[in-house]
Amino acid sequence: MFKAVNDGATVTRGCTYRLRYMAPEIYCYGKMSERSDIFSLGALIKSIMAGTTDSSIHHMDGPKCVEHVHKSWRKRLQEIRRYRSFEADCQQVRTCIGIAVACMHRDPGERPLMKDIVRKLYEVETREDYLSSRVEQAVHDYEVRRISFQEMEHVTSNFSQKLGHDGLGAVYKGKLEDGEVIAVKRFDERLRKLEEQFERVVNLMKLRHKNIVRLTGYCYEPTKVPVPDDKNPELYIWWDVIENLLCYEFLPNGSLDMILNDKSCELDWQTRHKIIHGICEGLHHLHVECQDAPLVHEGFKPANVLLDNGMVPKLADFCTSMAVTPR
Repeated sequence: MFKAVNDGATVTRGCTYRLRYMAPEIYCYGKMSERSDIFSLGALIKSIMAGTTDSSIHHMDGPKCVEHVHKSWRKRLQEIRRYRSFEADCQQVRTCIGIAVACMHRDPGERPLMKDIVRKLYEVETREDYLSSRVEQAVHDYEVRRISFQEMEHVTSNFSQKLGHDGLGAVYKGKLEDGEVIAVKRFDERLRKLEEQFERVVNLMKLRHKNIVRLTGYCYEPTKVPVPDDKNPELYIWWDVIENLLCYEFLPNGSLDMILNDKSCELDWQTRHKIIHGICEGLHHLHVECQDAPLVHEGFKPANVLLDNGMVPKLADFCTSMAVTPR
């Protein structure tokens, strides 16, 4: 479900990667808001448009960036024979990179709101985009059930198939009795929460939207684990721990950063635009359509965008998201 951490990566590279998607007001002043997510969205759109072929746009801003990206994509699209929607797609390119630049304004108050971003994307939607969006899966009500730790061990074959590890915990592949393949996140012990806190996390993750990863179940259960005795390593003592686990739908195409960093997987413009549009729809749902209060994602970067079989993007890993004061 999530990209495994590369143990060979340097700290400098990791910091550069994180800062690329982090709004300046966060790392300078520790201030976080919906506008912080907007900045991260702009950096994310830049990455989607550049792929592995043009990292230079991360160091550009303003009209220079817009013209550079538009010219680059126009050239690429011209090389495709019998391209039916050339001018329409070129306009989409200009609109998307323009949105990215506006989102990354250093003044948070000058960044656009999600409702304005989504409106601009719909204005340049082609007939093919419209038809594609109609056949994407609809949002249905579903039940999120509490699962025992024993059952979690069973569906994951005792946590034998690890998919990766992120800042919150390890993710394992599992299979339910009805055959559904799932991804199970087992939180690191240092991040495990008391029951009331964990219930809040579960309620937050119950959001229903086609561009937000679907939560299928969870586990909160005190248990005991054998730990070697410090004084006598041959003896074990039973240690009380609390297991926190979340079960998600399994998304076979993995995370967006895996796709963007795979030079053998060159995405065409229609797919990139579909991903950009879906991400914006998901973030719009968090900021605008949540019933109680707008939600700030906090960890918005390519690793937290997952892709299904149809390359439909789904926002994930917002366990640390915070609600902001309602408008």
